[in-house]
Amino acid sequence: MTCPLLLVQAGLPQPPGPTADWFADLTARFAQGLSQELAQLARNRPTIAVTQIDTGHPMVLQAPETVAALITAFVRGLPG
Repeated sequence: MTCPLLLVQAGLPQPPGPTADWFADLTARFAQGLSQELAQLARNRPTIAVTQIDTGHPMVLQAPETVAALITAFVRGLPG
């Protein structure tokens, strides 16, 4: 991929719900693995930026200023 790409990952775990205990463990392990894979992707592809912020999945609703600042900084850093 040669097109610049910003990936923003939610850093907070899913809130507990009425599901089985194994589901919380599964989602935590998934998030950990995803973080590792995204870090490797960013190391291998210089046009990809990966950032993790302390929000849940609805990050635009929980931290709109943070998301807007990340996007603004990313776009301003693009060539041309």
